[in-house]
Amino acid sequence: MKTIVPVYVINLDRSEERMARITAELEEAGLAFQRIQAVDAVSLPDHLAEYDAMANARRYLAPLSPAEIACVLSHRKVWKLIATQTDQNAAVVLEDDAGVAASARNLLGLVETVARSSRPELTKLYDLTPPGQKDRHHRRKHPLLPALTTTAQTLNRAAAEALLRFTDRFYEPVDVIIQRWWDHRVSITSVAPSMFMEVGHDTESTIRTGTRRPAEGRFLREIRRPVWQLRRLAAAVVAARGLRAP
Repeated sequence: MKTIVPVYVINLDRSEERMARITAELEEAGLAFQRIQAVDAVSLPDHLAEYDAMANARRYLAPLSPAEIACVLSHRKVWKLIATQTDQNAAVVLEDDAGVAASARNLLGLVETVARSSRPELTKLYDLTPPGQKDRHHRRKHPLLPALTTTAQTLNRAAAEALLRFTDRFYEPVDVIIQRWWDHRVSITSVAPSMFMEVGHDTESTIRTGTRRPAEGRFLREIRRPVWQLRRLAAAVVAARGLRAP
């Protein structure tokens, strides 16, 4: 296989079937990769210094599940690797539920664009726009509120460093953290059509799942969600206006 950029796949030790599937797809696409051992929710300590439970109670919808906390820690593990690598300025990060789309052949050019940027940049490689077999030209979009997914993305060293600093203490899931570009100041874009896709629920990633949330926690989230979403939208609008101001 030809290695064109560092590609990291986050995978739990017990998710061997998922690893076998994504390995076969990446090999067929000619993408060498490094497996990153995901932090397992079942092995988390009772007290975790990085998780800010008080901020979570004030600012988020409900307490994070052990799986959500482990997912943040898994992505921080990869960000640390990207921040310290010396031979490349950008990398691709995949969760084990990512599927390679036909258009992934254009990945190198996109990663090189992100790597050349002097500012922190992260581009989501999975978009809500379905991947198309005939799509040859990809466009980068700057959504006001990026989609809540961490299936596949590319980011440069500056973005990894910024996200590491921002998550020294965290209280939200990793996809919600990344969405907050107005706070961590990483430019978040997405590429359409998708270069990767999220596989079906029959092979859903266990990085973010596996510990079912109590019923009261799910109910609390849904009650708080509309106001929470409006507040985030307002913050994004204010930040975008500030960027456009002379």
